[in-house]
Amino acid sequence: MLVLALAAWPGTAQEDAAGDVAVEAADAAAGGAAFEVQPFAMSARAIALTYDGEHLWAARYDEGSVAKLTTGGRELAVVPVAATPIKLAYDGEHVWVSHFEEPVVTKLDRDGRELGRFATGESPGGMHFVGGGMWVANGMSHSLHFLRRSDGMLLAEVGVDAGPFALAFDGKHLWVASYFADTISKFAPNGTLVGHWPTAPDPVALAFDGEHVWVLSVDDDALIKMRTNGQVVGRYPVPDGPRDLLFDGEHLWVASFDAKAVAKLTLDGELVGAVAVGNGPWALAGDGEHLWVADSTTPVIFRLGPLDAAMPVTQRLVPEAPAPPPEELPGVAYDGQHLWIADPRGNKIDLLGPSRLLGSLPVGATPVAIARAGETTWVANAGDGSVSRIAGGGERIDAFPVAGEPRALLPLAGSVWVADAAGDRLVRLSAAGEQREEVAVGRRPSAVVAVGGDLWVANRDDATLSVVTPGAGVRATVAAGPSPVALATDREHVWVANRGDATISKLTPDGTEVGRYRVGEQPVAIAYSDYHGDGHVWVANLADDTVMKLTRQGMRLAVVRTGDAPAALVVAGDNLVVVNAGSQTLTRIPLATGGATM
Repeated sequence: MLVLALAAWPGTAQEDAAGDVAVEAADAAAGGAAFEVQPFAMSARAIALTYDGEHLWAARYDEGSVAKLTTGGRELAVVPVAATPIKLAYDGEHVWVSHFEEPVVTKLDRDGRELGRFATGESPGGMHFVGGGMWVANGMSHSLHFLRRSDGMLLAEVGVDAGPFALAFDGKHLWVASYFADTISKFAPNGTLVGHWPTAPDPVALAFDGEHVWVLSVDDDALIKMRTNGQVVGRYPVPDGPRDLLFDGEHLWVASFDAKAVAKLTLDGELVGAVAVGNGPWALAGDGEHLWVADSTTPVIFRLGPLDAAMPVTQRLVPEAPAPPPEELPGVAYDGQHLWIADPRGNKIDLLGPSRLLGSLPVGATPVAIARAGETTWVANAGDGSVSRIAGGGERIDAFPVAGEPRALLPLAGSVWVADAAGDRLVRLSAAGEQREEVAVGRRPSAVVAVGGDLWVANRDDATLSVVTPGAGVRATVAAGPSPVALATDREHVWVANRGDATISKLTPDGTEVGRYRVGEQPVAIAYSDYHGDGHVWVANLADDTVMKLTRQGMRLAVVRTGDAPAALVVAGDNLVVVNAGSQTLTRIPLATGGATM
């Protein structure tokens, strides 16, 4: 991770992003032109930009439109297009628009008149004009289409690795970054594959500097420098959460969403400088004199420069060594009004209202999981082998011995199922606390979720999932990633947090893995939200103090810095609540954060 001191743009609050980016004023070098960051208000947020030699164009994802602007930041026109415009490209005469949720690209003239809509594969994204046609990367159908510029006729279709997201051209070959496969591919102009190499995880953008290909990795916060034969010759850190990359003819520019910063680097990978830009810099474009930045979180674009002006001096900071995360992690539940938090350090349950602590209730030793069922709250106490039942707001608290080490529980149909990590079993208790059923599962069961008529159990120590049919026992054992410790369901799939390899897995109800996606270090909690009909997966990464938001296709939409050691998640109204085990704090994240899709 790269830690920077950044010069903020005028008029913004300067804040420290959880200790990762310290923002402080810096003066331009004496005698040089002042480097400025100028904000310009727009009528809607933009997530992609391009420049046509005279005007700037901005894709307005939420509005299904494209805005045309002067280089003074003034909107001249707003042009309706198909839904979800996500990327823009200019072919020397026309502006092309790709639409993430529509299998089409739109072609506009420079006055904004629509000249055609042309069929593509599923979820078209990155585009690049080469030799009389437009190459289009189809992110969800894992293909490239080559469309004739004049009429959009399909001239070629090429299969590529999963999640082609970004394109570049080196004068002879087309380069493709496959986001899901973590690979780079090189194609001849006729679509013949001539090179294929693994690369850093989540490659999101590409650039060619006349000699080398540059790959921007979201997950590694790094720029990778490659020769055109695929040989990696350099790897350089950039500010956290990079999203876009631009070569201006002399330097490389990186927009970093998490760090809220834009950085400038030499072609030797040396960091020249960095500036704070808005709340979520997402996309870049250049007009020859200035750099333009789209902020995906607010209806503001920024003009940076002049490009040759002295950048604010960058100071490297040495972060404090993080404290190791606690061994026992809390649990959390929401009843529609209050948060219930299992505190394993204090052997208690904390009850919180919207703005304050309402009280604490004593339970057994080391409570690590909590769940609500109507007016009853159930608590798994790992330290003394018991389960607590709390009536109402704490009017009565009963304890039931389970033996072993209760690590997870799930109220269902008048009973409560308890995962006993020490006994490698799943136990069903009646509402009165009587043991009614016991099922042997894998080693150290640590999570349980209901999917259809079955229960899925994550077995941490043997990297398996047990699929249990109540009354009939285990009907299937499914392979998972290393150390599966948390489960969620989106009603169509089961999602698994694999703590051992920093991934989450997506499985069908029959146990088929249909996706595995890299997240942060030590994912220990996972939740599903259906905010405004757009389903998303949230992951708490214990070791790097972040929560990530992903689409159900595994595309990362946001990375949010939290308190120390985020360990538990719950959807509460229009927010996601995060319980931070290390700092013993809560973080509330609006479910709208990061938008609906990329």
